[in-house]
Amino acid sequence: MVLQSLLNENSSQACLLKSRDDLVCNLQEELEEAKEQIASLDSELVDARLAVARANRKVRSGQTGQSDNHDDGETLKSA
Repeated sequence: MVLQSLLNENSSQACLLKSRDDLVCNLQEELEEAKEQIASLDSELVDARLAVARANRKVRSGQTGQSDNHDDGETLKSA
């Protein structure tokens, strides 16, 4: 009777351990996916910041009466 009880307890703990291991594996996979998403979002953020910086430069150059196209035209005329 005691032996059967110990075997049942051992079997139950083995199932819990397997469930825990499965959960850890799933969480590790989710963590890797989250890291990939973060890397992708970081890249998009860098691209967006560069686009904003370019737009700000265009706005500033437009406010001073200079634009990249105008400068190129002046360079071509003087050449």
